[in-house]
Amino acid sequence: MKRHARILTGLLAALTACALLAGCGASSASNTAIAEIDRGAAADYESAAGTSGWGGAEEGMTDEGTLIAPDPARKIIYTADLSLESTEFDSASSALLDALAQAGGYVQSSESGGSTEYGRWVRWSLRVPADQYRSFLTAAENSASRTSLSESTEDVTADYVDVEARLNSLEAQRQRLEELRAQAGNLEDLLAIENQLTQVQYQIESYTGQKRVLDDQITYSTVNVYLDEVK
Repeated sequence: MKRHARILTGLLAALTACALLAGCGASSASNTAIAEIDRGAAADYESAAGTSGWGGAEEGMTDEGTLIAPDPARKIIYTADLSLESTEFDSASSALLDALAQAGGYVQSSESGGSTEYGRWVRWSLRVPADQYRSFLTAAENSASRTSLSESTEDVTADYVDVEARLNSLEAQRQRLEELRAQAGNLEDLLAIENQLTQVQYQIESYTGQKRVLDDQITYSTVNVYLDEVK
């Protein structure tokens, strides 16, 4: 429902721009071009609404409780929480970080505490390339004794397709508005077109940021690891 509300908002913005330009005394040629942009925006947004019909359910589980192999056509975000313990804290830490480096991942954040007398602990938030997610988990579990593991997936295919469709629509609108700006016959028309271009550019930057975040979450899985030293 939120996506369709945004679609309606964008369409209303396009209609408002058309009304504004018409009220400013735009030439018949400008009015025709604006009407064409309006029709194009409506079609583009309707197309975006149609593509958002992708399912958003989480990836399923097998009877054994393992994650089903993902469909490469879908956009999946993987997250895992792994708890480990070891009597060899230093070597276990080194082995886990070596496995991370071999997987091409990196440490996003870390926190540690405790003492050598009573036992140390460390918590890492790790980012691992999605195609190395499963092999890294196996290597991490081999670095110490696993006490718990939870995994989750989020299918963001619908959101991703929606953002891409909106960006394509907005880029097309920007190009048409720039063409119309070059043909503006008076200052009032020019100012109205410039105002609409500013709004379209703002939306492009917003959706580009959303796509960048999704790309990062999809490309790099998040693995939260807690390692506890035991005597």
